[in-house]
Amino acid sequence: MADENFLSNKEVIGNLMDRMDELEASLSETNRIIVKYNGLREDLEEAEIEVEEMKDGLKQVKENVCDIETKQKTNKQVKDYLRRYGSWIFTGITFILYLYELGVFDSLF
Repeated sequence: MADENFLSNKEVIGNLMDRMDELEASLSETNRIIVKYNGLREDLEEAEIEVEEMKDGLKQVKENVCDIETKQKTNKQVKDYLRRYGSWIFTGITFILYLYELGVFDSLF
C-alpha cells in the first residue's frame, strides 16, 4: 500500500518533462506576444511622430492661408481706394501740371 502512493522516478521525471514542455510552450507563446507588443509599440511611436509632423505641416498651411488672405484683403483695399480716390488723385496731378505749365511755380523756385 505504501508503494501505491509514491511514483517511480521514471514517472516523476516523465511528469516533470511534460510540465517543462507545457511551460516551454507557454513561455514561447509569451515571448511571441511580447515581440508582437513591442512591434506594435514601435508602430505606435512612428505613427505619433508622423501625426506630429502632419500637425506641424497643417499649422504651416494655415499660416500660409492666413498670409494669402491678408494679401488679398490688402490688394482689395488698395483697389477700392484707387477706385474711390483715383480720379481725385489724377485731377490733382493734372492741376499741378497745369499750374506748372502756366509758370506759377517759377516764382517759387
